Amino acid sequence: GGGAIVNQSSITGSLTGNPAEGAYAASKGGVDGLTKTVALEVAKDNISVNAICACGIDAPGDVFHQWMEKERISPEQAGKLFPIGRMGKAEELTEAVLFLCSEQARFILGHLLVVDGGWIAR
Repeated sequence: GGGAIVNQSSITGSLTGNPAEGAYAASKGGVDGLTKTVALEVAKDNISVNAICACGIDAPGDVFHQWMEKERISPEQAGKLFPIGRMGKAEELTEAVLFLCSEQARFILGHLLVVDGGWIAR
């Protein structure tokens, strides 16, 4: 048996806050707590549970992308806000999820993996 569960979280919640996003922050903070709790509950069954905390992924529907549309900011302009100098690609988020599902990550449990181009490191 065994397997991997990767929850979709956000940097907004347990790691940062944002004005006017209280409900979103509360929901993602709940995902973070659930991730850690379930990781402990199923570890003995060789199941890893982790979460991806993303920000700045250039993908329609993403909360950051919705903010960009509202403010009429292009991906190029938004990318300048990140220490890496660009927005993240959907493929980069996918690769992080695949890593957490891989054998190389079997000893990682209850972790919140930040994929944000350095946003919270600023």
